[in-house]
Amino acid sequence: MAREDREVRLSPMRRTIAERVCSSLNQTAQYTLTREIEIDGMLTYINEQKAAGKGYKFMHVLIKVCATLLQEHEKLNATIVEKMLHYYGAVNMGVAVAVKEGLVVPVIKGVDDMSVDQIVEAYSGIVPKAKSGKLTIEEMSGGTFTISNLGMAGIDAFTPVVNYPEAAILGVGRTNERIVFGADDKLERRKTVIFSLTLDHRIVDGYVGAMFLESLAQTLGDKEKTRTAVE
Repeated sequence: MAREDREVRLSPMRRTIAERVCSSLNQTAQYTLTREIEIDGMLTYINEQKAAGKGYKFMHVLIKVCATLLQEHEKLNATIVEKMLHYYGAVNMGVAVAVKEGLVVPVIKGVDDMSVDQIVEAYSGIVPKAKSGKLTIEEMSGGTFTISNLGMAGIDAFTPVVNYPEAAILGVGRTNERIVFGADDKLERRKTVIFSLTLDHRIVDGYVGAMFLESLAQTLGDKEKTRTAVE
């Protein structure tokens, strides 16, 4: 037997999300670049750190890598204030967290000046707090760049919406394994992730965004470049 139609009042969180995403899309010119990137260098670095007793995970290192790269690709860490392009001095990293009623974005402030160990501590504290609905307004304010990871949900690629007034958001897909031709045309297994970078075209042109993804690819594919970016 067919179910009857029903109506449920939108929760305050759902209403807020609706207002914010509509505001973001109405006030910006958004487009998305996608690139499949090999991450074996990053994974090798993480595994070496785990063997040394460090509790590093993918997101911890990615946050630090992005913070380092944003110092070079500064238009992705900027906003428009009236008729001025405002470059942020610090990288305040928003981390999208799924909760029962929708989505919240806690902000880890000053990640560019943090060590990975400090990021691990901050991330481990703020994400459970977000999931339990105990974040303060201060802990959700002041972001300059956001990362949204749907890889754990089996998503390969998606189109994240910029967390206005930020200029960019990086979407992270699931880890895949590819067979590629390596040195001397030998077949090798490589771990890859599709990264989806949504940008505000008022601030960031396509080539500038592409160069950020190129830098990300160069860093995550090489263990020593990963190490240099995070240490």
